[in-house]
Amino acid sequence: MSSAVLVLNSGSSSVKFALYRAADGDSQRLLSGEIDNIEHAPHLSLRETSGEASERELKACSDPGLTRAEALSFL
Repeated sequence: MSSAVLVLNSGSSSVKFALYRAADGDSQRLLSGEIDNIEHAPHLSLRETSGEASERELKACSDPGLTRAEALSFL
């Protein structure tokens, strides 16, 4: 059986994350990235294991907590 694990590291102005496939005791990173500058102009950077990268601006809210929630809902 295969399952996935999402690892989050939330700081004051960024959220770093990685998604792993966990199967039969082995883990394989599928993608990783970060959302930085959460309080003012949130920016998402994604990196796949293939080396492909993408970036996207996210919606900022007047409340940093709401911006963080918006960023996490995107994940």
